[in-house]
Amino acid sequence: MSQSSQSSETTTCYCGLFPVTVTSWKNENVGRRFLGCKRYPMDGYCTFFKWVDTPLCDRAKQIIPGLLRRINEQKATIQNLEFELVKLEEKSRKMQSVICSLEEEIRSLKTEMKTKEEIKTEEEIRSLKKLKPCVKMVKTVVVCWACWYLIMMGFNLISHGSRAEYRMIN
Repeated sequence: MSQSSQSSETTTCYCGLFPVTVTSWKNENVGRRFLGCKRYPMDGYCTFFKWVDTPLCDRAKQIIPGLLRRINEQKATIQNLEFELVKLEEKSRKMQSVICSLEEEIRSLKTEMKTKEEIKTEEEIRSLKKLKPCVKMVKTVVVCWACWYLIMMGFNLISHGSRAEYRMIN
């Protein structure tokens, strides 16, 4: 039963107080209003009772409890969904935190990778610089060999006199 803050100004209960309007939620009188003692359910209340609304028809007595049950079920469903929503929002916040951490780690790894690539490039440059004297020496050897070969070819041509008799020197 629910009480209304309105009271009947024309009638008083057995305690001499103005009664309050209350709504019945029992199946046989669902939604029907009545007047009751203001002190109810505290100690010292009287048994004053007077219907405000006319009795419900049989059809209303059948339909209203079912409708109230559905409303209560829907309220419970809404409550459960709100609870699930809170849990999902918390999970979403945690996932967002993980995403931020992973993005930071990716940035760090990219920086580290770039640094390692720069170090590798610098090492390659140093290694090529170390090879520079070797390359010069190989060039010198190749030029010397080419000169020796040309000299030998020229010597062979001069000593044999004709091209037909030319043989390669090994």
